[in-house]
Amino acid sequence: MKHLKSLTASTLTAALLLVGPLSATAVALANSSASGDPTLRQQASELKQQAAADKEDQAQHKACQVRQPRVAQRMTDLVNASQRVDSRIDSIFSEALAYQQKQKLNPSGFDGLVTTAQNAKSAAATSVAALKTAVPTIDCTSSDKLVDQAAGFRSQLKQTHDALKAYRNAVKPVLQALISAKTGQGGSQ
Repeated sequence: MKHLKSLTASTLTAALLLVGPLSATAVALANSSASGDPTLRQQASELKQQAAADKEDQAQHKACQVRQPRVAQRMTDLVNASQRVDSRIDSIFSEALAYQQKQKLNPSGFDGLVTTAQNAKSAAATSVAALKTAVPTIDCTSSDKLVDQAAGFRSQLKQTHDALKAYRNAVKPVLQALISAKTGQGGSQ
């Protein structure tokens, strides 16, 4: 460090210019390094902070680009899973109605149960369709974080999950009514 103190400001400036292009602040800092100007030190500190922030932004951008395909695939998989659950409940409900017609069962309150299940079916189908349209395009160049970009999808996914649970819970009493009617406990045959 002793040999650095003996360097003149012009020698230090020339050495810095040889290293590469620097901002005017860095050159001014080199020229006044002997004087110890606090303003220039503050500017140098700000430059370091800015460089660190830029480096962090670049790292976040790279991480986003790595995650982007996996996040997009996960969202697609969640939409497909919701559609499969909806289709499975639909098929069970349809089979139950076909069974009721084939067996000529007429449980008490069955029409109300069917109406409730059909309303839940409609709500679930609407929610699954809305989930398809809620899938965002992930943009790594955006200033928004990945989590913020997917917030709308997450809330719609929660609504879809709740709608599918309500649909499933509305179909259960239909099945229970058919079982009890078949065994002769819940209605006439």
